[in-house]
Amino acid sequence: MSFGIKARDYIVTPLAVGREVLKDSEISLGVMLVDIGAETTTVSIYKGGALTYLMTLPMGGRNITRDIMNGANVLEETAEQVKKNINNPLDPNNVDIIDIEGVKSSDASNYIAARVGEIIANIKQQIEYAGMNDDDIRTVVLIGGTVAMPGLPQKVEEILKIKVRLGQYPQTLNITNHAINRPEYIQVFSLLARGADMMPRGETCVERHSYESPMVPPQAPEAPVVPPQPEPSKPHKRSFIEKLRDKAKEFFTEDEETDE
Repeated sequence: MSFGIKARDYIVTPLAVGREVLKDSEISLGVMLVDIGAETTTVSIYKGGALTYLMTLPMGGRNITRDIMNGANVLEETAEQVKKNINNPLDPNNVDIIDIEGVKSSDASNYIAARVGEIIANIKQQIEYAGMNDDDIRTVVLIGGTVAMPGLPQKVEEILKIKVRLGQYPQTLNITNHAINRPEYIQVFSLLARGADMMPRGETCVERHSYESPMVPPQAPEAPVVPPQPEPSKPHKRSFIEKLRDKAKEFFTEDEETDE
């Protein structure tokens, strides 16, 4: 599928992640970078300052979910919730015996432990396929969403008998959104960081949009409301009847004075 975008260059994901996540001393002395994703597990081995071996295995966290789904006869969404809510899934003998979505935690733990053991065994086998022995690998670095499973790093260290640490985000990145500050996004941010390093100084791959609030013209203060003043009362204008009545009063008053 073409999006009408011309690629300037190509970046190999394991190389980008290795550059951003691994230490120079690890790459020199011998390190295995293991990315356990949902569908696949990618194993990269560095030695003497260079990538010497790369293999992608067709197994990952979703295989664990499907094992629970098929073994307990539940929907995949239910199996995923069961997988995420077991406190100690890789130790069936010490797991809390509870019922999660109709599935016994002890049964689910057995499914999880079996599949994780298979994944780790395949990871260990890659050392032999690379023509190395365990002493050639000084450190194992784990990344990917599945490594967040409680007890998984310890189980890898126990089986491989090699020091294990979790990969961290590149130091050059300042991630302020905690919703995306998760181990499964290390690949994406490593690729972005590597792509940014390859761009000429002053160039950018996205346009930064600035938002300016619209200017609101100042409003003149409202004039105080003055209540209407009552109009002065006009002098009463006498009607014709009132004038006639006054004349009659004057007439009778004059007659009384004459009689006296």
